[in-house]
Amino acid sequence: MNINNVKMKGLIASLFMGLAFLGSCIKEDVNAVDGVGTSYVRLDVLTAITNVIGFNVGVTAMDASPHTQTAFIIHRDAISNGDLNKSVTVDFALDPTYLTNYNKAAQLVYDTAFVNDSTRVYNSNGGDPVDAAAKATAYASSLAPPQYQLLPAGIYSFVADGLSGNTLTFAPGEFTKELSIKIDPSTLSFTTNYALPLTLSNPTGVKISGDNPAGAVGQAAVELLNQIIVKNQYDGEYSVAGTLVDTVVPTIDGSCAYPMDVYLITNAANEVILYDKAIGGEYHSICSAGGLSYYGNVGVVIDFDTNGNVTGVHNLYTDPLPRGRSLELDPSGVNKYDPATKTLQIKYWLNQANLSAPYHRTSFDETYTYKGARP
Repeated sequence: MNINNVKMKGLIASLFMGLAFLGSCIKEDVNAVDGVGTSYVRLDVLTAITNVIGFNVGVTAMDASPHTQTAFIIHRDAISNGDLNKSVTVDFALDPTYLTNYNKAAQLVYDTAFVNDSTRVYNSNGGDPVDAAAKATAYASSLAPPQYQLLPAGIYSFVADGLSGNTLTFAPGEFTKELSIKIDPSTLSFTTNYALPLTLSNPTGVKISGDNPAGAVGQAAVELLNQIIVKNQYDGEYSVAGTLVDTVVPTIDGSCAYPMDVYLITNAANEVILYDKAIGGEYHSICSAGGLSYYGNVGVVIDFDTNGNVTGVHNLYTDPLPRGRSLELDPSGVNKYDPATKTLQIKYWLNQANLSAPYHRTSFDETYTYKGARP
């Protein structure tokens, strides 16, 4: 289950928890009978949540109690049955430089895309420049990238079959390794962003495949920056009842969208991302002329305070101008999570920069009812 998508700010929500069978271990683009080509090992990029070119970023969300959980998948691609039936090894290590370079690159993308041009996001139609500047500043701030720190070494250890020190051994016939972490997350700070930047090296009997400059899902990686996030109290599977009204396209409504079945995925101590199971991604179902659909470049991110009050809603994606889609909390709603009933009531707007002030296109009025823990 891939439940994260391209995003500047962390998510949460990859995750390497519901792992699917990855297919044949024999590469089909070479002659497997004659063994032509090269056998490889690679870090699997099962989900990709960064638009910083040249970096692969995933996220592992976990319960707060001590446990062992898969964090990385190392896959072996063999060109023949003969190669598959050999034992091969590969080393892994943490690469703090990769993390540092990602932090710098993410901040540069943010500075270029949002801060330097933020007022145009809400002022592209020539509206009130004061109102536009205030809204644009808030919009840009909501998309500021987190800066990551290494997960403290004293609270976790790596665990895997065939692991000795920092060397993984693939037994004959074995083509997938789950590299887990045994961890006690109880000491982690919700206000700090943690990550594990893993790199592969020193293979024996194989090469390392990892040319994945765009961070594409399903591709190989030599290095992978994996965010480590403790699930917050809002994380889980929910049924969503509600209404939506589109003032631009009257044939868009919620008649075939609600009730929705969604995951709320931890992205920070008090932030979740909506994953729409009907669409299969971080989007929001709509009913367009009687058929199920969704708004392009719109993903719902919800922020809370420590008392469960909704403090903001923002867009997971960057929607280019002149349309410039964003999300905004409607203060007339209840906008609160009730921990006793595990329900969330929220109202918000989909805004577009190419509309007249106040830029509202669609209003949402929704109630989320907890169904249970998500997979």
